[in-house]
Amino acid sequence: MTRNCENIVVAAFAAAGLGAAFGWIRVQKLLFLIDRQSPSRLGGRSSASSRTAMDPLYRTLYDVTQEIVAADDARIENSQPYPRYSLTQAGYRRGTATLASSPSPSPTTSGVWRGGSS
Repeated sequence: MTRNCENIVVAAFAAAGLGAAFGWIRVQKLLFLIDRQSPSRLGGRSSASSRTAMDPLYRTLYDVTQEIVAADDARIENSQPYPRYSLTQAGYRRGTATLASSPSPSPTTSGVWRGGSS
């Protein structure tokens, strides 16, 4: 798993603010959207169009969340039916630092969401 992918997930969590918690489904959606809008950041766009085809992306997500928890950047609350994730103070600092050092999107480099399926 790339450190860049971890940084992106931690930064995305930090963008929601300290204390924000994310259920597993929201985390899946987050990584899916990052994969669709900025595939090079995660190692290339997934060609997934079904749950079975998404398995590699979900495996990536599971690995990333485990790595940021192991690095003490996030914690897991084992709620039912799915776990919830939130950043620790260290993770929030790391995420906000990543956000501050990221270039601002420009009209030529940012994706345009058009809705519907692509």
